[in-house]
Amino acid sequence: MRNRCGAVLAVAVPALLAAGAAIVVAQEPPATQPAATQPAATSQPTLVDFKSDEHGVAVSYLSTWKPQPTDKPGVLLKPQPQDPDGEMGEGTAWVLMPEVKSAAADKPPTFDELQAAVLEEAAKGFAPDVKSVVSTDATLGGEKARRVILTASASATGDSIRAVLIVTVHNGKGYAIAMASAVQDFSRRRDGFDRLAKTFKFTG
Repeated sequence: MRNRCGAVLAVAVPALLAAGAAIVVAQEPPATQPAATQPAATSQPTLVDFKSDEHGVAVSYLSTWKPQPTDKPGVLLKPQPQDPDGEMGEGTAWVLMPEVKSAAADKPPTFDELQAAVLEEAAKGFAPDVKSVVSTDATLGGEKARRVILTASASATGDSIRAVLIVTVHNGKGYAIAMASAVQDFSRRRDGFDRLAKTFKFTG
């Protein structure tokens, strides 16, 4: 009897040990873990060239800014930023030749006259209470210029707006570039505007 029990134990114990080893092995994690999924790389915006031979200007704007149609006389380019989701974002930029009623006939417009002409158009359009906050000396296309920071309230919504305007004179004609956006978006939109301003040049 003892020999039979011993024989049974001799067979059963190794079998149980083997089963236990199989359970332990099954519960062990795989030696190599699957690689973590990396986020897709975000492509950086490029520069898009714009040139008007008629008005003698060339400029480059970010590819994330999309030109919008306009029926305003004197507006050469009106790009608007596009957010990553494809929606048009807050803010608009302009490259324009303001219509100036110069006090001195046959003389180039002054910076004051150019600034006043742009503010008048803004007041008639989307920002009736637009006003200048501070102005500094600047350059645009190699010419002496004036850079102005503006504030206003949107006539449609009442939202606070901030804007930047640069005016200059070249060959007796007045030119301006500007950008306006909601206050909370102004800093990041201004980066795109500054890129545009740096590329602005006169071709004629």
